[in-house]
Amino acid sequence: MLALLLLIVPLCPLALAAPSQILLHDAFEAQVSAPDPLPDPSHLIFASFVGLLKQWPNTYYPNGHSVVLGTVPPGTLLYHARKDDNFPPKIEWLAFDAEMSYGIMSGRGGETQLLTYAANRPLRIIYLDGQSAALGESGWLDTQSVLIYGNVTNDRSWGFSEYARAEALCKLGDAWGFDGVVRMNAGFELLYCDFGGAGLDLQSRINVTDPYSEPGMGFPAPPDSPYILSSIISSRELRGHPPYPLQDPAGPKYPERPPHGGGSHPPGRRRPRGRPSTSPFASSSIWEWQRSSTWHYIKAERRVLLDYSTFVTFYDPVVRSLARTRLETGTDNNRAKQRLLGIDDKEAGRMSQHVREALREKNVRGWGTREAGTGVEWMSIAESIVERYGGRLEELNYAMRESNGTTSQQGQSGPRGNSTSRAVDVRRLSYFLMFPYLDMAHYSNTSTKWMNSSLPLCQNAFTRSSFVKHTHLSPNEKLLQFSIEGVLGRICSKIITIFGESLLIGLPWKLHEVSPDPEALEHRAKVATKRWREELTDLLDWLGWSVEMKCDRICAPDEICQIPVWPLVARPGGRWGGGEGKELESPVCVSFPAR
Repeated sequence: MLALLLLIVPLCPLALAAPSQILLHDAFEAQVSAPDPLPDPSHLIFASFVGLLKQWPNTYYPNGHSVVLGTVPPGTLLYHARKDDNFPPKIEWLAFDAEMSYGIMSGRGGETQLLTYAANRPLRIIYLDGQSAALGESGWLDTQSVLIYGNVTNDRSWGFSEYARAEALCKLGDAWGFDGVVRMNAGFELLYCDFGGAGLDLQSRINVTDPYSEPGMGFPAPPDSPYILSSIISSRELRGHPPYPLQDPAGPKYPERPPHGGGSHPPGRRRPRGRPSTSPFASSSIWEWQRSSTWHYIKAERRVLLDYSTFVTFYDPVVRSLARTRLETGTDNNRAKQRLLGIDDKEAGRMSQHVREALREKNVRGWGTREAGTGVEWMSIAESIVERYGGRLEELNYAMRESNGTTSQQGQSGPRGNSTSRAVDVRRLSYFLMFPYLDMAHYSNTSTKWMNSSLPLCQNAFTRSSFVKHTHLSPNEKLLQFSIEGVLGRICSKIITIFGESLLIGLPWKLHEVSPDPEALEHRAKVATKRWREELTDLLDWLGWSVEMKCDRICAPDEICQIPVWPLVARPGGRWGGGEGKELESPVCVSFPAR
């Protein structure tokens, strides 16, 4: 029961959407030529796609917009911790890392049992991106609400009532044909819909109770009652969590939310309270849980195999209601504040239908093949683009910084030198970003027309092969092709322009060469680098990649690079949701709390 954890979360709204079966290139071309052209969403599609199953980007941008089908392969170990001697009911949660299960349960007092399961066949799953296992009203659960209710506004659970939500998702699984749902908060979990059926073999059941637990420490309490983590202010009151596992349908029903606010608790039961454990093991469990989440910061969770040809996203350009919302609220370049709230009901219905159709096709053709579409390795392409351009774009941005007290996001001062030397660096870096597409046979130092052929070469570099062009791509794959070409088009256009301009301002070509008029050159270089940096900053904001988000040094062996993630580390000010995303831009190395 991995998601039923902690504190009530502040709430804020936004928006969601759904694709259709029409050709996406044609749909988008029709859209941008319409009377009310909407912003190009290729950067949003690309960023959502390349971040799949990665802790870091889905923590920075927690309001997920995408659904992908996949499998948990046979032999995968999964973990479930409990506070009783029972086996899990039909519907329960499993962690991919034992530290996550242990961290959730060890601090609650009483015995802790750790059940280890192994998948005995490919488990059919849907994956929901973002911080979809976090509880709150900031948009984390929007995709689930749309799949269950048809929109976000009908979800009155206020982020809690996880067992009711799990039951509803598993009803969809029974009807649509999947075994469970993979979600993320501080680690990845599997909501599994049929513990009584086939699919899992119990490998072991171990009593992992902390021998140093104080008698009476913690609650003890039902397995899903909330508790206080040692890394969170212990005086904060816990609110709004379900008190116990899903009840017998024939038994008594308790309200999802009491009429006067607060959490749902059985009659006569007071809201449980607790205190951080003083045991050396239980008090360390949260640290080790957080450590395990760092394993998947930038390296995807490989125990889930996604079929990228089934990628469905609410950023699809045919979802006009959400595109309008992003335009009207000025959040088109701010993924941290984008939501699915306000999606048109018909578009939401088409989204659900799109997911159902992907599942229907998957159940017909089989789940055993990872890339069951055309065979194009879309994730390899997307990651190659980020690897090639991400770091260099950041270096290019850094090279344009002035040294008069300007500091980088990581607290570094700007590069030394005058504007001329910075412009020389820009020329060098922009050249190496674009050189595979620059035909120097037509080079000119008086015009940039010789580079006219470079843009289409760069923009279509990964998608112009005969295999891609002549293969019957699914609508989902066409959307990925559209996003890749859109992102590369913006990057290539901007960098080619910067490189071309750097050739025309009279920069020296040889080391230690002196300009005939250094003052005039310095002025031209200063004006140019200021403009280039503004344009490049706009490009980086538009891309929304998280490659620049890192600790300012290599953490020591006894440290981890820490970012705020529900439910372990709150954002500055004790908040979990909302925000501009800027609060996360300075992750820090932290060591185990003092004993």
